[in-house]
Formats: sequence, structure tokens, C-alpha cells
Amino acid sequence: MSDLFIENGNGNGHDKNYDPVVDTYTYHDENGNPLFRVCRTALKDFKAQRYESGAFIWGVKGVRRVPYKLPAVIKSKTVIIVEGEKDVETLRKLGLVATTNPFGAGKWDDSYNQFFKDKHVAVIGDNDEAGRLHALKIATSLLSVEEQVRLVKLPDVPEQGDVTDYVAKHANRAKEELIALIKATKLFTAEDVAGEQITDNSSQQNDLGVNCYPADEENEPVKDAPVCFPEKDAWQGAFSIWRDIVCPATESPEEYLWLSCLETIGLALGRSVVIRNPRSLYPNFYGLMAGQTGDDRKSTALDFSQEALFHLGLTDSVHVLHGIQSSEAIFDSLGRCEGAKTLAHLDELRSLLGVTRRTGAGDIIPRLGSLYYCPAHESLDRHGEESTIITKPFLSLITATPLEYVQDLLGEREINGGFLNRFLTITGKPRSWKAIACPPEAHQWEPFTTAVKDIASHYNDHRFTWTDESKALWGEFYVGWKTARQDWSAREQQLTARIDEHILKIALVYSAIKKESELTCGSLVTAISIGKWLQSVALDAFSEVGHTAFSKAENVVLRIVRKHKRIYRRYLQQRVYKFGIDGDVLNRVIQSLVKNGQLIEGKETMGSGHQRPWVEYVLPGDNR
Repeated sequence: MSDLFIENGNGNGHDKNYDPVVDTYTYHDENGNPLFRVCRTALKDFKAQRYESGAFIWGVKGVRRVPYKLPAVIKSKTVIIVEGEKDVETLRKLGLVATTNPFGAGKWDDSYNQFFKDKHVAVIGDNDEAGRLHALKIATSLLSVEEQVRLVKLPDVPEQGDVTDYVAKHANRAKEELIALIKATKLFTAEDVAGEQITDNSSQQNDLGVNCYPADEENEPVKDAPVCFPEKDAWQGAFSIWRDIVCPATESPEEYLWLSCLETIGLALGRSVVIRNPRSLYPNFYGLMAGQTGDDRKSTALDFSQEALFHLGLTDSVHVLHGIQSSEAIFDSLGRCEGAKTLAHLDELRSLLGVTRRTGAGDIIPRLGSLYYCPAHESLDRHGEESTIITKPFLSLITATPLEYVQDLLGEREINGGFLNRFLTITGKPRSWKAIACPPEAHQWEPFTTAVKDIASHYNDHRFTWTDESKALWGEFYVGWKTARQDWSAREQQLTARIDEHILKIALVYSAIKKESELTCGSLVTAISIGKWLQSVALDAFSEVGHTAFSKAENVVLRIVRKHKRIYRRYLQQRVYKFGIDGDVLNRVIQSLVKNGQLIEGKETMGSGHQRPWVEYVLPGDNR
């Protein structure tokens, strides 16, 4: 029975330090196999155990997270999402299918969205600030995969009340009343996101501002969970037509095919649309398909862009530059005429990186960096010859590489110099194998080319402005995004420094395919959803490129201490040991981080007179 008791307090062996488990909630995978369980104690503490070798063992590090009662969720067309396992059990007793995410409010992960596609979903939060925010975030997240979402607010429940209180109050009529309430709630839409004004206080510290005894050490990932490709948001309008044409013809991941479509539509629009914030942003993109092997058909996805340009009749106005050997080649392509459009088509990014290391070719990356913003004019000095001046250039770039090949070539210049963050880095898994894959026939392209030509002809030097709703939504997202990044490492900040610009450029395209004159809230919600995915991909692919084993250990320690603000050395050592960091390395890491001003050390005198050492994270700008 020892696995059903949790030690609290100072661990001196007295009975009062043991808190018995009174409820357990087991989480299963799609096939009903147990993954882990959450244990609720008499003192309302929550801990988790993983399922391993036929038994539950304390700790869930590395264990896959899924929604509660997942098998039932998968089978049902209607699902209620509530806050906490207790509320799920309450609704199950009424014969309703319900679920929740593990580990409480604020812990919804976008990876859960896939299980709610094509379902009718009602989201019900607890009746307090944290509960309302939690429910709003779930509903907003679900819009990326499902349109039938209702954000239900419970009437007649006390502050901090929940659906269990609602059921108790309505007694025998609870099921009937709840179903009626859900049906009476209007569908949640993108416009509702901007309309909900809720302040997030979920991250506030306690009165002491520290947490030396982490309560959820097992739920402490060093990296954030990856964000799934928001396919329902991404595949709309002309993008949906494109998918229907190219997907049957290749095994390439849908994510790669989406990028090819984005590049193509952007080239069709060119400089005819723009948004200023305050810099002018056009729908040109630098795209990088970063796969692991040749099985993901990166070249096939690359070639679809060029094939689409042919069927659009743009081969005369868009020059396809195969490979980049010099800055002169880029300027010759863009110097054809005023407003010239070029697609730089590179089979391998590593070939470009290799070229830039040659004598005399070191200016290629700075030139690409400048041309990314489609300047009004740009000139190139040809060393004694007459300078080449280009006017209103429009340069897009699409390339691919296996990650393991390019990581060794990326250096401080490409990452910290801001070259890599200009790219939309795309990863994905190959779809079902196709022994015979027939390329699309010319007539199959007609629905796409007709739609895109119609879109492009609708605009002529059009400057997109904001609606009141989209301006409010952007302000809320931007401030939250900027604030969250302050706690990130310098490398993470560099890799994601242009996510906001990527989002606005993508929103520009999605507003254009609907022939809108303003940047609307719906298009912005779509772009933000895609932007969060792009950010997750970039961090996952490149955040530790070029780092030594010691610098990786520093990142692990910083992430853990930053999460808790202050943590005892003993508990910190227990956590980092799981990542192969022994006591000697930890001591050297802490010394280095203290020297750099990122951590401080101290000791706390306990009631027994014993001094317990701790380390504390130093917020950027704190000059203690």
C-alpha cells in the first residue's frame, strides 16, 4: 500500500507527514491501454504515477499526455470538456461523454485538438477567473480543428463553483437542464476570441513568491510539447483546392504541400497587397522543408510550386532561379524590370550555406536578409563595373534539407545574425505510401488556377488596414507573446524573433484569398494558430544546434529553476539527474550561471537550525 501514500512536510517519519490517496483517475491511450494516473489525496494534493511493467510507479516524466477517458471521446460525436477529473466522473454518471486535460487549469495542450475533429464540443470551465480563462483558451485552441464548439457558462453556481455544483443543484433534472443549456449556447467563433476580456492570473506567485517544494515535478518537461499543424485553419479556400489536387499525387507531408501553396499564392499576389506595422510586409516567403530522410519527398513538394506557376501562366513574370551561386545572380534575376518577381528554388539549403563560405560569396546572406523585406530600391556594387540597381523587387525562396545535414553547417552568423528566423521552418511526417503516384493533369489544376487568378486580379497596390476587432486581438496576442519571450534563452529569442512578421504576412494571404479589404479577425486567428505551430517547429529543430554538452546542461537547469523561481539544490539535483547531469556538472553549471547573473544562490535556515541551500532564477533586467 506504500504507493497510495504521499510524503509531505519535512519527511521525518511522523504519521502526520503521510497523506493517503482517496481517489485515482487513470488515463488511457486510444486502445484503452493505461498510460498514467492522477492521485488525489485527502489534503487535496495531486501527484501522478506512470504505468510500467504492469504496475503504477511514481513519476510521469516522458509519458505521453492525453485527454481523460480518451477511448470514449474517440467513439462519441458529442463531448463535454470540463475542468478536472471529478467533474468528468459527475457527468459520466449522467450518461454523458466528458473529458478533461491532465494537471489542471492552464495545462491544455494543442496536441489534444486532434481527438475532437468532426465532433460537437461543449467547453465548461469553473466559475472563477482561472476557470473562465482556461475554458476560453481551450475553445480558441479547438477552432483550429473544429467549428462546432460552444463555450458554455454555468448559471446559478457560486464563485469557484463547477459543473458538479450545477448537477447537485438541479438534482434529477440536471442532465436535461445541462443539455438544454448547451444547445442554447451559440457556436464559438473567431470573433468571440477578441470579445472575451479575461486577465490571466494563473501564473501569480504565492505571498512568498517562491516554490522551493515543487508540487508537480513529474509534470515538468524541459521542452514544451510540440504544437500540431492546424490543418483545419490552414486548409481553407484556395489552399483546400490545392490540397485536393496535389495530395493524391505524392507521399509528401501535408505541411510541405501547404508551404508550396503559400509560396505560390504569395508570388501570384506579389506587391499588389501590403500591410504596414510599421515596416511594409508583402506576401513573399522564405520556406524551409526540414525533413529527416529522403522518404518525405521534399523535392516533390518543392516542384509543385514551379508547376503551379506554369499553369497560372506566370512563367514570364516570375523567374525561377535554380540555386544561388552569387549575389550577382540574384540581382540579375530581379533586375529584369521594375517590380520583377523571382522564386529562388534550392534543392538543398546546405548547398547555399556551403557557397556562402566561399571567398567572395560572403555577402549572399546579408543580401537575402535585405531582400526579404522587398525594399523599394537596392543596389549592388560590381567592383569597378556599373552598379546594378533593382526597383521594387519581390523575392521568395523555397528550399529543403535533412535536418541532420544542415545542423552542422549552421553557425552563429546564420542563427544569431537573423538569417534563419526569416524562414518558415516546416517539418512533417510522410503520409501513406503510394507505389504508383500520378502527377496532376493540366485540367486538374484549373480550379486552383481559376481561383488564384481571380484573387490576384482583385488587388492593385492595396494596403490592408485593421478592423477594430483584429486590432484588439493582435494587441492582446502581441503583448502576451512578447511578455512570454522575456524568460526565454537568447537562442530561443533569436530563432523566433520574426514570428510576429510571419503571422501578419500569412494573415495577409488568408484575407486576400477571401477578397477582403481589411485584415479581419478570422484571418488573424488562422495566422496566429499557424504562427504558434511555426514557432514550435523552429524551437524544436534548432534551439540546441551548435550547443556543447555543457551549454545544453545550462539550458536544462535554467528551464527548471525558471519554472519554480526558487528551488532547493537537493530537489534540483534530483531533477537534472534524469537528464544525465551529475552532481559535479551541476555544481559547475550553477557556478557558471551565477557568474553570468542568471541565477543567485542562498541558504534558508530551517526550524531545526539546519541550513538548506537554494538557487533562484534572476529575471532579465534584475541587477541584483
